[in-house]
This record gives sequence, structure tokens and C-alpha cells, in this order.
Amino acid sequence: LLFSAFESWMVCEHHRQGFDGSLLGDTFAYATFGNGLVAVLAGLIANTAADSYGFVAPFVVAIVPLSVVAVMVASTWSENYGNQQLNMLASLGKGFDLIRRDSRIAALGMGQSCFEGAMYTFVFMWTPALKSDAEKLAESADAPASGDSSVPSVTTSQYLGLIFAVFMVCVMVGSSFFKLLSATKENLYRIPLLLHGLAFCAMASVTLFLESKTVVYISFLVFECTVGLFYPAYGVIKSEKIPEDIRSAVMNIFRIPLNAFVVLLLLKIKFLSSQVVFFICTMAHLVALLCYAYFFVYSGKGATSTSTITGATSASEKEKLLSYGRQSSELEMHLRESSNGSKDETV
Repeated sequence: LLFSAFESWMVCEHHRQGFDGSLLGDTFAYATFGNGLVAVLAGLIANTAADSYGFVAPFVVAIVPLSVVAVMVASTWSENYGNQQLNMLASLGKGFDLIRRDSRIAALGMGQSCFEGAMYTFVFMWTPALKSDAEKLAESADAPASGDSSVPSVTTSQYLGLIFAVFMVCVMVGSSFFKLLSATKENLYRIPLLLHGLAFCAMASVTLFLESKTVVYISFLVFECTVGLFYPAYGVIKSEKIPEDIRSAVMNIFRIPLNAFVVLLLLKIKFLSSQVVFFICTMAHLVALLCYAYFFVYSGKGATSTSTITGATSASEKEKLLSYGRQSSELEMHLRESSNGSKDETV
């Protein structure tokens, strides 16, 4: 719901208010930047709350902003029901049909699923990846006595909130770069190629240099910048390529392989080393890059409109229609020539 309901509502409300469609990119960029800004503050507040009242405290504090937002949305936002003539199953069926008939939409969705699947796996893995072996040993069940000199006095766990805040600053940087790079429609459709390539390189660096915490940390910062590029770029592209009445359904269908990837990996994660997990994430980013490259090439670098995609008319079908049109024209010319002759010749 978090990654489909809000985005679908915003796109619909944007068009309902009569705003220029080209401004959607700015809205997504501002949303991502604002999300990063709030997350920075949240990370710092969470760190302070955890230090003062324990690790449960940040979850308790989170109730306050969630309650405020719930009241604000319920009292000030208008409802968007989409197509009320379609029930949930019909909407999902129509969404599946669109994905089945148009391989470009399927490739776009798979690219998104692979990127986000690797991203959510990263959420679970970045903390242990930044900890040294001495820290892990000190926090394990077999940790030595606190007086042992091998136990570090300053640990990564003490700065998790601050590290998270820096990650969110990188997300803000990525969203700012999006505004600079998306000046033209052609550049807009090239941005995902850049972000998928950078994400692949960042995860590959983590996999190869996992023991070098400096390299790992810098790679994580680069990856977070790609996250800041990812949300506004894909948000605008999906708003142009997916029909309004089934946008939420299609977006949720995209999340099926994403959630399956994350759940299956987390079920096996205790049997896998961190290096293997990051290697899987690297391969997921490579698949995402290949999928989007397919979408980019066969969409004519973003020139295809929503109506073309929803029509799902293939090149072969278009050629048949043109052929029928030429035959009809030839037949019409033949009849006209015949009508100029005598009645006997016509008969």
C-alpha cells in the first residue's frame, strides 16, 4: 500500500487538477527529496530515543507522525476510486492482461521488482556488512567478558541512526540529480540505465571488497544515490505508460515477484554468507539493467504513448492493417475504372 496507493492517488490528483503532465517529474523529485529530509530527522530522533529509552522507543515515537498524517489525509484529501465499474479481481485481471500482452510493460515491471528486491535485501544486510568481525563477536552469544581488550569500545551499533541519516542525505542528492538530468523526455528515459548501472557496480564492489569497510560504506552511499534517482524516474515513466484505471493494480502485480524474491532470500539468509547475499543482489541489479534496456530499446527511447501501449497493437498487426488498406484502395480504383466503361463491360 505504501508504494502503490500514494503514488496512484498523486498521479490521478495531478491530472484531475489540470496540471501539466511534464510537472510530474518535479513532483516525484520533490517527494523523494522530502522523504529523504524527513528520514534524516527520523534517523537522528530514533538514535536519540534508542540511546535514552532502548531499541523499542523509536517504534513508539513513530506513532506520533503516523497519527498526524492519518488525520490529515482523512480530513483533507479527496478520494480516488479509479474505475468503479471494475471490482478488485477484474482490475487485477485487466492488469495481468496488459502485462501479458505488452512485453515492454512486463520488462519495466521486472526491472523495478529486481531493483527493489535487492534494495530491501540491502536494508537487512547493511548493518552487519559495516560491522567488523570483532564487533560481531562481541555481540554474539559467545561474546567475551566486557573487560576483554579485544572488544571495541566504539561500535557501529552506536551510530546506526547517524549512518542511516547519511544514507537519506544521499537519497536527497539522487533526487536532486534527477531534476538536473530529466530536462528532456529523452534524458528521462536514459536515467534508469544510469541508475541500474551504478547500482550494479556498487553492489559488485561490496561483494568483492566486503572486508574493506571503507569501500563498503562508499559503495552503500553510491547505491543510496541511485535510490534517489530510482523513485522519481520510475514514477514518471509508470505514470506515462500504465493506464489510470488499473495503475494501482499493475503496480501491485509488479510487487509480487519483488516480495517473493525478498521472502525466499530472507528464509535462506541464515545459511548464506554476507558475500553470497550481496552477490545475489548484484545479479538482481544486472537483471534489472537488462530488463530496462529491453524496455528502453523496444519503446523507441520513450516515444511510445500510453494509448499505443494500452492498444497493444504489435508491429505485425499494424503491417496487416496497412496491407488491408492497400488492398482496399486498389479495389476502389478498379471499381472506379470499371464504372467509366460501358454497362456491358461492367457486367
